[in-house]
Amino acid sequence: MSKYFYIHVPKTGGTSIDSYFKAAFPGDAITHCEHLVAEGRHEEISSRHFASGHVTYSTLLRSNIVYEKLIISYRDPFEQLNSHLRWLALIGEDEESAMFKNHPPHVKQIARRVNQIDFAKPADVANFVATMSPAERGLFDNFLIRYLCPFQVKGRVDRVHLTATLSTIDDIDYLIDTETLHEDLMSIFRKEGIAEPEKPLHENSGRAHLTSDMVASRRAELQPLFMLDEIVCAALSARFKEPKSGQKSAAPNDDVHNNRR
Repeated sequence: MSKYFYIHVPKTGGTSIDSYFKAAFPGDAITHCEHLVAEGRHEEISSRHFASGHVTYSTLLRSNIVYEKLIISYRDPFEQLNSHLRWLALIGEDEESAMFKNHPPHVKQIARRVNQIDFAKPADVANFVATMSPAERGLFDNFLIRYLCPFQVKGRVDRVHLTATLSTIDDIDYLIDTETLHEDLMSIFRKEGIAEPEKPLHENSGRAHLTSDMVASRRAELQPLFMLDEIVCAALSARFKEPKSGQKSAAPNDDVHNNRR
C-alpha cells in the first residue's frame, strides 16, 4: 500500500481529513507532524502510511520524508481567508483562556491586532492589508501559494511565486475540495484500495464576535490577500475536474515525479 503525505493548508478541512485517515490507518497515521519535521525526525514520519502537517511543499522537498502520494485540500480562497481571520479573532477574544495561552507569541500578537480592526470601516481594513507585518502576511497573504510554492515565500506573495506554484500542480496526486470533502475522500479510498472507515466525528470550531458577514462586507479591501490564490484554485480545478461532468475529481495523477521516494 502507498504512503501518503497530506499538506494541511489551514482552514481547508484538514481536521476532518486527518480524522478520516486516522480511522482508516489506526496506529499508522501521524498528524500535525510539523514539529517532527522541524526536529529532523523524518524517518519517524516516513514509517507511517499516512502523515500530515502544516508543512509547506518547499519544506517537504528539502526533507528526507519518504512518501509516494501527495494530497492537498483547498477551498474558495476568500472563504479560507474569512475563516482564518475569524479563527484568529476567536483566539484573541479572551487572553486568559487556555486557547490564547497555548499559542506562540507571534500568533497572540496577530490575534490582538485582528481584534482591533473595525470591519465596519473600509479604511481600517485597507490599512491592515497595507501595513501587515511579515508574520501577518505569513498567515493571511495568498496562503495556498505560500504552501504550494516550491521555494520558500518571504514577504509579499507576487506573480513570481504564482508562476512557480502553477508549475507544481502536476506533482499533486489527489485534490480534496472542501465542498465535496466526504465524496472526494471516499473516491481516494476506493481508488487506493483502502477500507472505507465510518464517518468520524471531530470538533474544531468556535464562534467569535467577528462574523462571516462582517468579513465578507470588506471583500474589496481584502482582495490583495486572495486574488493570486484564486488563479491557483482555477488551475487546480481545471487539472482535477471530471471531463464529462465538469465536477472536480480526486482522480490520481499518474505522472512520474522525481520528488517521490
